[in-house]
Amino acid sequence: MAEPKKVNNGNVFDTQADGSVISKLVGTFTPSVTIGEYVRINDMLGTVSTLGTDHEVFAEIAGYITVVGVSDDHPIEFGQILIVITPSDTPPPPTNSRVKKTEP
Repeated sequence: MAEPKKVNNGNVFDTQADGSVISKLVGTFTPSVTIGEYVRINDMLGTVSTLGTDHEVFAEIAGYITVVGVSDDHPIEFGQILIVITPSDTPPPPTNSRVKKTEP
């Protein structure tokens, strides 16, 4: 069963057509993703904290993180770019952690 889409009430962030995730709050942002990471819809991107309340920011599109616009706990303003996702439906190939590499 597919995970239901999380509801973005539009008060915390907005995802633009170009993949930019824009803050709609003033506070601090703590990203939970890194550049180059692949995210799926509903994956958590980070947390916006304002007035003692934490608000999750999640991916509304699938793709690769190309910009993390704010470092940990950095102050943010209304309209500031938090994350940029380059849309892609192709995740990276899985890694096989059971294969052991041997030294020559």
